[in-house]
Amino acid sequence: MQFVSKFLQAAVTADLNQLREYAKQVVAGGVVKHVYLIGSTAARGTGQDIDILYDFGDAGLDRDEATATEQLEQLVESTSIDSDSYDSFYKVDGRFFHLSCGAGRCIIENTDYGKEQQGKPMVTLA
Repeated sequence: MQFVSKFLQAAVTADLNQLREYAKQVVAGGVVKHVYLIGSTAARGTGQDIDILYDFGDAGLDRDEATATEQLEQLVESTSIDSDSYDSFYKVDGRFFHLSCGAGRCIIENTDYGKEQQGKPMVTLA
């Protein structure tokens, strides 16, 4: 049954105009510097979800991962980022993080993976 359900998942098509308006609103808050559409939806226009990269620029996060993720969580909460509608990835101080939705929602650092993804298709939203 799991095999069948995998193929029944609806493809998501990005409405770039809507995403650009959303991204402008996020950037207008002054904390997020740039917003990008990334992943399969950026590459092909459709995918299983919409992945958004929020670039905070230089924010002076602590070098300690646990402290840095707490600081980033506070930064995210101070913005109008919609973490419920989009898969959220963050770039801060040259480090990469993502919002994990496993047993509980939490921000996890994954800088190595983020650096591996650089150079792949992305669409600047704001």
